[in-house]
Amino acid sequence: MLPLNSEIEFYEKTCDKCLQQKHYRLYLHRVAYETIRAMKIYAHAHKAPVRVFRIGRKRFWMRLKRDMLVLKDALSQEKQETKDMLVTYKRYTKKQASREELNEANKQFADLLKGLSLGVFAVLPFAPITIPLVVKLGKMVGVDVLPSSFNNLSEMKRKRSSRLAKNEK
Repeated sequence: MLPLNSEIEFYEKTCDKCLQQKHYRLYLHRVAYETIRAMKIYAHAHKAPVRVFRIGRKRFWMRLKRDMLVLKDALSQEKQETKDMLVTYKRYTKKQASREELNEANKQFADLLKGLSLGVFAVLPFAPITIPLVVKLGKMVGVDVLPSSFNNLSEMKRKRSSRLAKNEK
């Protein structure tokens, strides 16, 4: 609520009197009061956009954390499958692996090569643009560019978010 003209005149007269009588302390008190009042009006008018900005920023960081956890799960799955592949190849050199195990190991080796090929694109300039473009073009042509553990990332995101929602309740 802004002061009326009469209130403004009263404050100005009071401040002038304070200055004439060298009551600087009272004058400073009045100036501080007016400054605080103006700041409250400003804060009230701009509170909503700041709140929206803060909520958006918090949502962004929560989404980023969730995506990083999903990526961590996919990478840990890929790591475990690669270890199993190496064990299978080691057993194959000793003639102890079956044909099915060898087929699974070969599929994992193909996944490993897919991941390495994406690593090449990550080194190139404009990687945030080129990698999604390569993945999209691969889907259009019918070539699976991503390793198998990354194919179901959207499903893993849904599971992770539902687990987090249950934990928050």
